[in-house]
Amino acid sequence: FKYYKKTKFHFAFKNNIKYTSFGILGNIGMFLTYGIGFVNSFSYGSKYLNAINFEGLTTDTQWDVLTSVDIAAKIDFADKKFNYKSAIKDAYKLLALLIATILIMNITLYWYFKPNLLLLVVLLLIQIIDMIVHPLISIRMSYLQINTDTKKHNIFYGISRIGRIVCSFIPSAFCTHIGQLFTMIYLYIYSKIECKNVKLLK
Repeated sequence: FKYYKKTKFHFAFKNNIKYTSFGILGNIGMFLTYGIGFVNSFSYGSKYLNAINFEGLTTDTQWDVLTSVDIAAKIDFADKKFNYKSAIKDAYKLLALLIATILIMNITLYWYFKPNLLLLVVLLLIQIIDMIVHPLISIRMSYLQINTDTKKHNIFYGISRIGRIVCSFIPSAFCTHIGQLFTMIYLYIYSKIECKNVKLLK
């Protein structure tokens, strides 16, 4: 017991909700989006089912890794150590590696799964475009979540997720990807407007 030190625990429930609210809304939205959207998409036949599943196989893990940009930004904002140029540089280094792995996986596995090439190219383009824009959106939204009143931003973020869910009802095999593009454009414009005067993000 020579080196025993008394430790104090502090539960900050309110701050926890503040810092994770986008994630909570996003997870609920994604569950509903794909629960509805995949039923819609897969009803168009096996070639769409095969292409969408193959695209998901080669991009889902990369999306999980890309969330580290958001996590790193939140930590740096909270510690008052955020550097925009460094964060963007690191994010796009990571992104280049992730896109390279996507292309390698698609080239390697294509001959085994043999999805429709045109469908696959369209789906991959949507994913890669969204990935390229994602670091900009992620860093801006992280700043808003950590440094400003989250209530307003939760409402507008929630609208983006509701819009994506609504897109799942579009009578198209690409309904979930249309929703993905909607969310990307919406959040890019919203975060750009909200952060236009923030010197830290320039």
